[in-house]
Amino acid sequence: MSEHRRRKNKMDMSITEQLESIRDNICENYCKYQEKAYSEHKDPDEAIEVLINEHCNDCPFMGL
Repeated sequence: MSEHRRRKNKMDMSITEQLESIRDNICENYCKYQEKAYSEHKDPDEAIEVLINEHCNDCPFMGL
């Protein structure tokens, strides 16, 4: 089974993959710090670096 198809179907995912998918969804769609970092930094690479260093490293969802 292809990895892409498996990532779209939760029934085919392992528990670990499901947790990672949930974490990624929260980071990409709900994290208030991501929008703030992109609005404060014109360079996307700089925004990502600031985001990771100031927020993501301490985020409890990263433990998933």
